[in-house]
Amino acid sequence: MNPHESLNVYFAVRRIMHELPEILGADDWKAISPQIEASMLAYEQSTTDDQRQRIGEELETLFWKTDKHANKRLLDAMEVQSDIIANTRESVESLVKELKLSPADVEKMTLAALQSVKWDVDPETITPKSDETHRGLSMKPGGGGAKSIKFKNLRFDVNDWLKMGGAGLTGAYGFMDSPHPYVLIGAAVVLAATLLEASTRTLSEPDASVFWGFVVAASHKPERIADEAVIFAKTNEERTIYYHAPLTDAQFQRSLLSLEAMHSIRRVSDRPNHWQIVEQFSIKD
Repeated sequence: MNPHESLNVYFAVRRIMHELPEILGADDWKAISPQIEASMLAYEQSTTDDQRQRIGEELETLFWKTDKHANKRLLDAMEVQSDIIANTRESVESLVKELKLSPADVEKMTLAALQSVKWDVDPETITPKSDETHRGLSMKPGGGGAKSIKFKNLRFDVNDWLKMGGAGLTGAYGFMDSPHPYVLIGAAVVLAATLLEASTRTLSEPDASVFWGFVVAASHKPERIADEAVIFAKTNEERTIYYHAPLTDAQFQRSLLSLEAMHSIRRVSDRPNHWQIVEQFSIKD
């Protein structure tokens, strides 16, 4: 198991943790939960790749030995995450390079971003990996929009984006540097666009900053609607925080149209110059 694969295990366990009491039953969950929680905490406090690899292997072995249903749920979650990484890698890497961040952190930042994304998939499209010969699931190589797993629904949590991007992840994930908020939201936007279209879309740094400005401007509003002028002002305010030059009005307008084309925002028909963040998607065949 390499460091990227241990990340896949860690984030998959985080994703399914709330399901485990029902999968295992109250008594078995009570017996095993201290071990899982201790391993997760140890991972978050780890300082080296060797430590993370060891803990990832221990977590995977714990699930394998404890319950076949919990083990399958973990492996399925890892498979879906690996599939998403493969199909968004090229676009996220492009954004990371534009931001002059380390390409080595693409998987880490994308997996962190996925914690604010919920999905439903067709279980029959997940390759079965329920026996011991499939332990140590590898991360897939980068792809270009080829979706081997069929997603049915996708949901974003805007408040989580704001919490993670605004405060960083060092409190929740001590083993990580604080991911750039543009990458956090960018990975989710690229994922939605890739699932909704036949090919992968690329999100530029200005596009990501406008979407982040929109998140900051509208996150406190239940309907996630904001006036165009407010989004523009908030975008440039946030760009200053992250040491980027302000966008011109023409650049801002281009990014709005790009985000609209990627299905992440839409115009509000009965309110001129107002836009809404799209938080839920239905993926059609």
